[in-house]
Amino acid sequence: MVKKKTKKKTSVRASVAPSKAVKKSALKTNRTLAIVALILNLIIPGLGSLVGKRFLAGSLQLILTIIGGIIWTYTNYGAPVIILALVWALVTSINMIRTGK
Repeated sequence: MVKKKTKKKTSVRASVAPSKAVKKSALKTNRTLAIVALILNLIIPGLGSLVGKRFLAGSLQLILTIIGGIIWTYTNYGAPVIILALVWALVTSINMIRTGK
C-alpha cells in the first residue's frame, strides 16, 4: 500500500471569526447612531438624518421644517408642512435602523 501525503489543513474559520466580531460591533455602533438619529428626528425633523450621514435628505427635511415654521408663524397652514417633514424624517430614521447604516 502506498500512503498518500496529506497536507495539514489550516483553519479558515479562525481567521474569519475576528472579522465577524468586528462587523457585529460596527453594526451595533451604526444601529446606536441610527437610534440617536431617530430621537433627534423626533425633536427637530432633519437633524437626526444629518447626524445619521444622510446629508441630502436631512438638509431637505430641515429646510422643509424651517419653511413650515415660518409659514406657521404668519398663518396656521404650516403644520401640515412640518408634519410632512416629520413623517419623512421618521421614515428615513427607520430605514437607517433597518439597514444598520
